[in-house]
Amino acid sequence: MLKKQSNTPDAFYSQHAGPLAMVTTVFCQQLGWVSESSQVKLAMAALMHDMVLSDEHLHDVQKWNERARNSQDKSPETLKYRNHPIEAAKLIQTIKNLPPDIDQIILQHHETPDAKGFPRGLNSGWISPMSAVFIISEDLIQFISDSEDLRNRINEFVNLREKIYVEGNFKRVFQALKANLL
Repeated sequence: MLKKQSNTPDAFYSQHAGPLAMVTTVFCQQLGWVSESSQVKLAMAALMHDMVLSDEHLHDVQKWNERARNSQDKSPETLKYRNHPIEAAKLIQTIKNLPPDIDQIILQHHETPDAKGFPRGLNSGWISPMSAVFIISEDLIQFISDSEDLRNRINEFVNLREKIYVEGNFKRVFQALKANLL
């Protein structure tokens, strides 16, 4: 599955999963989580988090994220997208010799501190520290993609997200990100 998803340089996985793996592991180090296990978990989650998605979903992830957050949208396509973290986590559980917790990171990768995420609508108190690293990293990667002025775009991200990532496990992760990006 992973080989199919990453077979072209302009594929979603080539442009998203690689940078996400790098950013998550760097933030992991900045938090003092220097064990190889933590870094492997985040990198593996980055590579596998969207592997069950169809090409249609991968070509416009932003649109599908918006549709999935709209609880009124009950279309089969949206429900399939909304449930992809569950399906990916189940698939991960069938793979032998993976470190534990990768499925949990994948299951929570679209949750948000304000409980408006999906698939379960968890609030910041229920989202794991590793998932918080992943969620903030993915948000950053999506925010800065296709930016010509990376420094200004990163500053804009920090300013816009400063009031969002203030609770639970998100607070410490965001503070580390802020300290190392600005």
